[in-house]
Amino acid sequence: MKKALILLTVIFIAALSSCFRKDEKEETEVTTTVTVTTTTAAETTTPVSSPTTTAIFTSVTESIPEEAYENPIVKTAEALMGIDFAQGGASPSEGFDNSGFIYYVLRENGYIGCPRQISAQLDWGENVGFEEIKAGDVAYFSAEPDGEASFGGIYAGNGIMIYSPYPGEKVKTADITAPYWQSRFVTALSL
Repeated sequence: MKKALILLTVIFIAALSSCFRKDEKEETEVTTTVTVTTTTAAETTTPVSSPTTTAIFTSVTESIPEEAYENPIVKTAEALMGIDFAQGGASPSEGFDNSGFIYYVLRENGYIGCPRQISAQLDWGENVGFEEIKAGDVAYFSAEPDGEASFGGIYAGNGIMIYSPYPGEKVKTADITAPYWQSRFVTALSL
């Protein structure tokens, strides 16, 4: 007697910006979509559940306030999300290192005098504290608590920064209200 063979296929789709992982650098949310289908020996495919399984996707970019997108600096930075980190890179075609990302975004928005290196950027404009940052400003951090500024990103508002972190990563967002970031904040450049 032949019994119908049922094959279950489970497809997991996770968006990098919607992943939940906790490491020492940052927290990000992980959401997974699961699609389950059955296949009989006759090769027919039908959904296992009805109604269709759905997942709620949340993203850090959804936390960027709508009015921040009116700021051309934030708009430029957000459009570059997903581009690979590249040591020495300062363009979308070659990728970005951390200071190259800031350099490119600011120059694209008319700040032609923006220096390429973080140390020079710090002396370039008006420095403000964490409480005074506004969308389009540049926030700078140290690799260690209470250290000197060694990396930064474009502040998008609502505690969110867009930056190019390190090799193996892409331009992405971070919640700089988290303790990791708060302990490493050095200054912000008001634009």
